[in-house]
Amino acid sequence: MNARPDVLTVPWFTAETWPELLKVATDRANLPDTFAEFEQIAGRKFARFTAQGMHLQKVLVDVDTLVAWCRERAH
Repeated sequence: MNARPDVLTVPWFTAETWPELLKVATDRANLPDTFAEFEQIAGRKFARFTAQGMHLQKVLVDVDTLVAWCRERAH
């Protein structure tokens, strides 16, 4: 994938991966309970930034890969 400097990547989840994320998130209290809520909130922010001229790209996050990445970098 070629990264463009004027594109901001946004981590994104699916209805299937959202519950997995909630199980492992250390900031669980700050996350919506359902994927539908996440999608609604994030979708509004996505639309607002796009309307301001920002170029955003959703990137699907694999929760297992994210957890492994975080563990590798833990101190």
